[in-house]
Amino acid sequence: MPEVLYVCFTMLIGTVMHSVIIGKVISEVSQDTELKTLAEHRQRLVAGFMQHARLRGGSFLKRSPE
Repeated sequence: MPEVLYVCFTMLIGTVMHSVIIGKVISEVSQDTELKTLAEHRQRLVAGFMQHARLRGGSFLKRSPE
């Protein structure tokens, strides 16, 4: 009987650790995506302003191939 309790406790700890790790990974991936989207949005805003104000030198806004 003690070995069954030990196994149940160990599996419970493993489940909790697994969900914490997976949660952290998902959080990092979604945060990275949000930051990239925000940066691209701001680049479009700056490019639109430069076009509206008829400014030159917008080549630094063009994305390089990844």
